[in-house]
Amino acid sequence: MGTSYKIHPAVGVARVGDSEDYYLGPEVAKGLPQERTGGDVTRFRDADGAIRRQAARFQIHTFDPNNPTAPGKRVQPGQDGVVDIEWTVHVANKKAAWYEFQQQQGADGHYDSKHALRNPRTTDEAGRKALIIDPGPRTVACRGSNQHPRRAEFSKDDPQGQSYPRTFPQPGLIPGNSDITTLGSAIADDQGYLYTLGGYGRSGTTAVWDLSTGLIDSILSDDPTLTDSQRKRLVELKQVADQCYDTQDALLAAMTMELEKDKNNSQADIQETVAFMKEKAYMQPRLDTYANNNFWWDDVSDGPVTATIILENQVRVEVQFPAWMMVAPPAYAPQLLNMITLYDTLRDTFITRCDLEPELCKGGTFNDGYKPNFQADILPILRRPSDYQWVARINDQGIDAHAELPRSGSHNFMKFVRDPQSVNDYPGRMPKMAGDNPLTPDVPRNFLTLTRTQYFFLSQFSQGLYVDTPPTSTATPGELLDRGVLENCVGGPFCPGIEMTWICRDPNFFMEPFRFKHRQRTGSGLQWSTNPHDGQGLEPGDATKYMALPWQADFNECSNQVVQNTSLWWWPSQRPYEVNYVDRNGEWQQGYWTRPSDINFDKDEEMLSGWKGLGFILRRQDAPPSEQGPSNQGDDPPPLYIEVERTLPDGDMP
Repeated sequence: MGTSYKIHPAVGVARVGDSEDYYLGPEVAKGLPQERTGGDVTRFRDADGAIRRQAARFQIHTFDPNNPTAPGKRVQPGQDGVVDIEWTVHVANKKAAWYEFQQQQGADGHYDSKHALRNPRTTDEAGRKALIIDPGPRTVACRGSNQHPRRAEFSKDDPQGQSYPRTFPQPGLIPGNSDITTLGSAIADDQGYLYTLGGYGRSGTTAVWDLSTGLIDSILSDDPTLTDSQRKRLVELKQVADQCYDTQDALLAAMTMELEKDKNNSQADIQETVAFMKEKAYMQPRLDTYANNNFWWDDVSDGPVTATIILENQVRVEVQFPAWMMVAPPAYAPQLLNMITLYDTLRDTFITRCDLEPELCKGGTFNDGYKPNFQADILPILRRPSDYQWVARINDQGIDAHAELPRSGSHNFMKFVRDPQSVNDYPGRMPKMAGDNPLTPDVPRNFLTLTRTQYFFLSQFSQGLYVDTPPTSTATPGELLDRGVLENCVGGPFCPGIEMTWICRDPNFFMEPFRFKHRQRTGSGLQWSTNPHDGQGLEPGDATKYMALPWQADFNECSNQVVQNTSLWWWPSQRPYEVNYVDRNGEWQQGYWTRPSDINFDKDEEMLSGWKGLGFILRRQDAPPSEQGPSNQGDDPPPLYIEVERTLPDGDMP
């Protein structure tokens, strides 16, 4: 077998922003994004103060199946007989058409008849397909072969989509200026690269007045003062929920008529309940739940990236190992890693379920004689907790404990580390973070754990079973790109997550380690009901459809979570909690990222615009001099990581 080709990274991550300007996503762990002309990004806003978008950059490498550790070579037009590269990208957003995200329900791929759909009153096939945002595929060419452009838009009016059954939300979304007319762009350059951009962070609803099942369930769950009869009447209102009303009067009339059907409801009872819900079901925009808001849309997306290499004499070679593009919220603290990265979780999936590293783990059983490398396998785990002090408030005892984590020898610290099999034990163990489901008693997973592989590495280390020599790696440059991108993403908890959710724990989604399997599509357009757990691959939109709708609702709420009377974090490295900033008096303060509110904005809908004004967290020495703040404060050194480029007012905060 001769040379074949792979696209790298296997999963590229673009991020939304409200600016036309963009930079390139980081390709190494803890790396800063890169300017298109080279160099680290230290300005995340454009000249008008808008957040610049992050592009995912793709490239093609040669690959020898007979020598998989050979480094390969990047494919470029004008070299080695390559005339051009045609890139094709098809992204979509299936959130509004998919099932509700209900913590661990569906994580095994099974959705029973009781599992609610988003927008449940749309039941016909054509109606559910219309809930997909689908611009169709776009092809760009690095050097213009076959008259393909270098840039194409994932928009309603791009010429390439004219013959495709495109679907977009109707105009006039609420709040104003929220219409979704594009999911981003695909851009090729003459050096062989592809750059993919996501949307502008727009989210909106087609509803003006509505009553949602989610709102009713939230009230029933959160209000302990309700009497049994009041609870009964709220449940009765579900019959008129999840549909749009033209006016508030129409909504109130529908509630009244429904309650009047129950002859046990007095007029006073009916008036009381309707008045109560009138206050709760106020005019849109209104986000009733953290993950499932009917009639809402956002402009994140995902989809396949494929390529054809044009050789001399017009020989066309399809790249056999394609890639995937995903769009996510901004990375506000790009130099800080999560305790568990997406690379960690995916690697664990393939180690424990697919024998990716059989000398380490075979058939799901770890080799007790295996010695992890301290620098490659142990040190990254030990270093990450200390970084959390720059995005969360950790007391001095915790900071000192993190600083004193063992660096060599045998140690008895594993009693403080939560076993991956004990996700519901108690909050005193590490990591001090919420789990995949601390919200409901249905398949609870209260606390985050390390991956099985990380836990095994630390267990071996605690027994003195490790090697402390410079690590060696047979990873190719392309594989290092795959890893670098994923290390800058969240690997848990998944409720539902930031970039993707628990789908990364199911190898059925992948054609090979870290590379999504593409589904062979049939018929016209996309299907709303594809279930990639079946091992047949993903359609465009299938990786992000599980995520919160809109993303801003979950992003606001997931700052901390109280579990067993203990406050735990979600993802402070991805969604900061408390940060270091210079106050109006020129002094260092540590305060809430969403100040003048505390742990989050008071209402989820405030994040619809608030995300645009939140600050970025940079290592102080990398920040522009004008934002580095004072070099000391008394005897205290300045913080190592600081907030920059915040445009939201601090209110009455210091």
